[in-house]
This record gives sequence, C-alpha cells and structure tokens, in this order.
Amino acid sequence: MKHQETIAILGATSTIAEHVARIWSADDSVTLILIGRNVKKLNIIATNLSILNPSAKIICKDLIFENLEAGEMLINEIFDYHQISKVLIAFGTLPDQIACQEDVNLAKDSLIVNGVLPILYCEMFITKMNASAPSLLALIGSVAGDRGRKSNYFYGAAKSMMDVYLQGVRHRLAKSSLHFCMIKPGPTKTAMTESLDLNFRLADPEIVAKEIVRGIQRKKSVIYTPSRWRIIMIIIRSLPESIFHKLNI
Repeated sequence: MKHQETIAILGATSTIAEHVARIWSADDSVTLILIGRNVKKLNIIATNLSILNPSAKIICKDLIFENLEAGEMLINEIFDYHQISKVLIAFGTLPDQIACQEDVNLAKDSLIVNGVLPILYCEMFITKMNASAPSLLALIGSVAGDRGRKSNYFYGAAKSMMDVYLQGVRHRLAKSSLHFCMIKPGPTKTAMTESLDLNFRLADPEIVAKEIVRGIQRKKSVIYTPSRWRIIMIIIRSLPESIFHKLNI
C-alpha cells in the first residue's frame, strides 16, 4: 500500500489529538507522525492505532517543545523524508489561574506553552510546506480565547494570541493553497480538565474529534466544538461589561 498522505500531530498525547488520530488512521494510505514529550505514551498510542488499522504507518518522535532548536531540526528532518499534507498543533496545559496571578514565572510559562510556542511551530511548518499544494495547518485553541474571564484569563490570553496570529497568517497567505483552521473546543473530558470542579457536563472527546475532522474536511476557518459553543460565545462576547462583570464565570 502506497502511503499518499502524511500528517504531523504535535502534542499527539493530548486526548483530543489522540481521538483525531484514530479517525485519520482509518485511511490505509496515511502516514501519521506523532510528536510529543512522552515517548512511552506516544508508543502506546501508536500501538493502539496500529491495532485499529495495521495498514496505516505510524511514526513517533519525541520533542521538548520549549527546545526550539531541537524542534526546528526535527521539522527539517521530517521534511527531508515526507511531504506533509496536514499539521495539527494540539499541545498545551491548563494552568491554575490563582497560581499564575501570584507567580509571574508560572504566568510566563503558561503564556509561552499555550500561546507563543504553538505560534512559533506553526510558523516553522509554514516555511517548509509547499504553498502551491493544498495542505492544512490547524491549531487547537479554546473558547476561553474569545473573551477574558476572571477564572482563566491567562489561559484565555494565550489562546486569543493564537487566534489573532492565525487571522494574520490567513490574510497574508490568502492566495496560497495553504488552509488555516482555528479549533475552539469548549470544556472537554480530558486529562487537563479532570481536576476541574464544573457545574456542567464536559464534552465527549470522541464527538469533539469527529466535529474537528468534519470541519477540516469542509475547510472551515474556525471550528467551535461542540457546535453549541459558537452560539454561547456569541452571547458572551456581546454582553456589555456592566452585565458581564456581574457573572461568576
């Protein structure tokens, strides 16, 4: 079987990214390059994907994302052997808001890992991808980036940064064949959210992954998932500050 499509996933151990990889790996002609910090977890995911579809080719690459020199070397190495058709950047953390308010170094780290680094890796891939061939770069952000709230504004600020960056890139490369997609999940049942005390049901990551893949296939520029969050965030963004400041969210 000739492998005709190669997809790179940065942060492949994230719950949402893993579920997206399961869908993409169903294609017998696909090569998936899984990139993450934890080699053990990557290998487990790769084994599970190979069980689901032995014809798919799965490659694991470990990377500490803060090491930009190593990241650039890895991307150069990947493009020496592959023509990437899709890139999904999914890594990030969910910081403690209060801790970030009290420790400027924690706040800095949160902004870097959740905003600055995804942007820089996206830019690295843009410089290597063929703008004349149809291809995709997708970033997983969050609905938290749509409006700053007292409960998570450091995390939200980082995701907002990604959103504005992608708007600018989309504008700059509007005439190319590169498609850019901003993915904005609502609170989803993942390892990042398992410690949160929320008064509503978390979204199923399998459903979120299906909506992401469907939205990418339809070449959407922005994907809210579950889809109801598009309406929710329109309402939240439109609230006057005099009303918004009375809400405990």
